[in-house]
Amino acid sequence: MGLVVFIIILILHKAAVALYVAHYNFCRVHETLRVTSAMALGVADHVWSIDELVSAATTEAPITNRPRFGRFQVINGGRA
Repeated sequence: MGLVVFIIILILHKAAVALYVAHYNFCRVHETLRVTSAMALGVADHVWSIDELVSAATTEAPITNRPRFGRFQVINGGRA
């Protein structure tokens, strides 16, 4: 029972950290940049609301066949 509870807590912790990082990058305007990190990188074109973040987090993303390198996945983003 103890291991199962630990695994559930770990899964919930990973989800909470992922939401925090997404909020930090897409919703929070940084003082020095005057834009979000995602906007500075060119991934987003506006500051996301919490509603947009939650709806993006709860919708299913299409499965793509992008190349993987170890634990990391290659994404198309950033400045061209």
